[in-house]
Amino acid sequence: MKRLMKTIAVFIVTGFLGPLLRVSTYKVKFGEDIYRFLYSLILFLWPTQPFAVIEASVGTFAAFLIALGANLLFFAVIGVIVGFFTKWSSIMVWPCYGITCCLVLWYVWWGSGYSIYHIQWISLLVAFSIYAIPFYVVTQILTDHKAEMALA
Repeated sequence: MKRLMKTIAVFIVTGFLGPLLRVSTYKVKFGEDIYRFLYSLILFLWPTQPFAVIEASVGTFAAFLIALGANLLFFAVIGVIVGFFTKWSSIMVWPCYGITCCLVLWYVWWGSGYSIYHIQWISLLVAFSIYAIPFYVVTQILTDHKAEMALA
């Protein structure tokens, strides 16, 4: 149970990355290329950000909180799924990462109107690299957990 909670915590922290990047670059002026890169990267790291369209109904801050909460819940669910599949073997972490990347790629392809020409590939590759971090941390948690179990 302790291992599962650590896994969920790692993914919840990852869920803050997109919103944090958005908040930190909100008022900064960038060139068009950097703006497009950041816009795409934020959307890839904060897949529930489109929920903020309810801003007209509930206000900016409430819409931000709803989109943030949805993102944290989304990443917590990913953490639960990864925790479940890695219950028996830590080798399952990387197939879970591959499935996550495939789902993100499908989301991006859908968001680009099913056209590979409108995908921001560099942003996507950076997002995949960032997504690898929590999966790597989970492998370290599992390695530490196995070492603890061996000593007990």
